[in-house]
Amino acid sequence: MTARPSGAKASLLSGLIGTALSRALPKRILKYGRTVRGLAHPLTAWTLPPTLTGMEVHFTPEQEAQLSRIASRAGTDTERLVKDAVLRLLEQDARFRAAVREGIAQADRGEFIEEEEMDARIERMLNS
Repeated sequence: MTARPSGAKASLLSGLIGTALSRALPKRILKYGRTVRGLAHPLTAWTLPPTLTGMEVHFTPEQEAQLSRIASRAGTDTERLVKDAVLRLLEQDARFRAAVREGIAQADRGEFIEEEEMDARIERMLNS
C-alpha cells in the first residue's frame, strides 16, 4: 500500500468497497440505479459504475483533525481508522438487515409475543 498525502480525503481500496457494497446493499439495488425486481423508486441520484476502482471520502479540515487525533490516540493512521470504521458499519448493517429479515419471517409465521411480555423483556434489558 502506498502512502497517501495528507489532505481532506481518505482513500478506500476498491476491493474493500466493492465487496462491502455487494454485501451491504440489497441485490435489487445493485443494478446501476435502475429499477429491478419491482423496486418502487429507482435510484436516480446515485449509481454504481460498472467497475469500482476506488473511492475518496472528503472531510472538512475540522473532521480531518478530529480523525487524526483519534487515530493518534489509537496508535494507527487515519486511513486505517476510517477503513476499520467503515467495515464495522457495514458489518453492523448486515447484522441489522439479517435480524429484520428474521423478524419479518417470524411475523409471517405468526410468531408473536404479547405486549406485556415485550414490556417485561425491555425492562429486563434496561435493568441489566
